[in-house]
Amino acid sequence: MFFRTYDPTTPVHYCADPASYGHTLPQADGTSSGPGEASSTSSPAAAADPEGGAGDEGRRLVIRGNKAWKAAATVRKRWLAAQLFARRSAPREVAQFVARQLLTMPDPLRAGLATAHVRVLFAEVTAQPAERWIEACDTAAAGRLPLLMLAPIATARLGSSSGVYLGTSPAGGSGFSPRRNWCASSRSAPWRE
Repeated sequence: MFFRTYDPTTPVHYCADPASYGHTLPQADGTSSGPGEASSTSSPAAAADPEGGAGDEGRRLVIRGNKAWKAAATVRKRWLAAQLFARRSAPREVAQFVARQLLTMPDPLRAGLATAHVRVLFAEVTAQPAERWIEACDTAAAGRLPLLMLAPIATARLGSSSGVYLGTSPAGGSGFSPRRNWCASSRSAPWRE
């Protein structure tokens, strides 16, 4: 266990010896692989529930949810580009969201913010390359500036939630769940319906 320097009240737990306790790393296809093994669908939870009862049902629900999350990524990007970033002024809640994200600096944001403007995803999400947004900073109306500030935040968050995590976990692996990144923080996206 350790504490992050920016959040000394929330402990971060990790396993120092995963092989001894049977812990495995999750894979994108829903299988698990541990140290020294190629890939396996068996887990301690599956061994405890060989009949495939409630644990199996819960796992199927997680797999369906993960597939739906990935499928919705295209729709999310399209909505951001066509609806939110196309506006002349930002909704009032955007400034609050940007301020909260910058003050709390969650893991996916901290890992991806520095390079968000050079990613292809930035242009997909905002419907413009970063150079245009940088030029717009000088002439944009005050109501539009929060959208300009939101663009790299949304790119960093979507970049991590699309399954490509932009960093590593404190324990050295990619242990953060991509699906928790975009909307996991409290009231993270208040403009969503």
